[in-house]
Formats: sequence, structure tokens, C-alpha cells
Amino acid sequence: MREILFKGKRKDNGEWVEGWLVGKTCKTILSEAEVSAQIVDNDLVWHEVIPGTVGQYTGLTDINGVKIFEGDVIQKCSDNKDNEFIHDFGRVFWYPPWARFVFKAFNFQYQSIDMYNKYEVIGNAYD
Repeated sequence: MREILFKGKRKDNGEWVEGWLVGKTCKTILSEAEVSAQIVDNDLVWHEVIPGTVGQYTGLTDINGVKIFEGDVIQKCSDNKDNEFIHDFGRVFWYPPWARFVFKAFNFQYQSIDMYNKYEVIGNAYD
């Protein structure tokens, strides 16, 4: 079973926190609620995070053991027949038509993220 985790950027100091998403409200036409989100970390401490930075864990780790989340910028490393490395870069997100996590490479092609390829997290879309 896949571990369900989220990460988000804290409002108070801008640091990233991982944990469980325990609340998210959005302002709508019918509601005047303030947009907010909270994540509880492993020590059961609540952190208010910037809602737009919240991303779900894909269930995969990169070649360095770093967890891959929505919003991360990854590079796909795969060997070609000449034993050279091909690098595709893109941002990770959930793609409903395929019902899976993908990254949109900078050549505008959608590529599925799977456990059979090697990836490296090189940043995220919010820093």
C-alpha cells in the first residue's frame, strides 16, 4: 500500500514540512472562508502552509532516496543504446485522464512516472 503523505511550504518561515494534510479551505463564490491549509508532521505538530504549495507524495523515491511529490521538478535519467544519458526535465503533477502521476517535460510531452525509470529531484516549482 502506498504511503499517503503531503508536503507544503510553511507560512511562518517558508520551510518545507511533510506530513498529513488535515485541513484545507478555499474561498468560493458562496463562501467567504480564507484560503488555508494545515499539515501535521511526525511529531504531531500542526503547521499552517501555503495552500498552493501543497503536493501529494507519489509513492516513489529518486536515485538519492528523496521522496517525489507533486510540484517537484525532476529529471528522468535513462540509458540509451550508446550508453549515454538522456535527461528529460519536468514538473510532477496528477493527470486525471491517465489517473496517475506524470511529469510534463519541457518538450511539452506528458510522461508517466513509474518505478521502472530513474529520476532525480532537482528542485520544485515554488522555490
